[in-house]
Amino acid sequence: MAVYTSMPNKVKEVMKIINENYEYFHSDFTTFFSEIIDYTKKELLNQSMPQSNPNRQSN
Repeated sequence: MAVYTSMPNKVKEVMKIINENYEYFHSDFTTFFSEIIDYTKKELLNQSMPQSNPNRQSN
């Protein structure tokens, strides 16, 4: 990751923070990712059945 940023190489410090707070990050990520999946499923359903969503604007 360090080769793709113009910022100082702080990978070791970042990994330490991630490891120390893994449970917190994991919990939040799991919740967030679950919400993304639910949202995406609903959006895909709306796209496949546009007549079922009267509030949807056509392009």
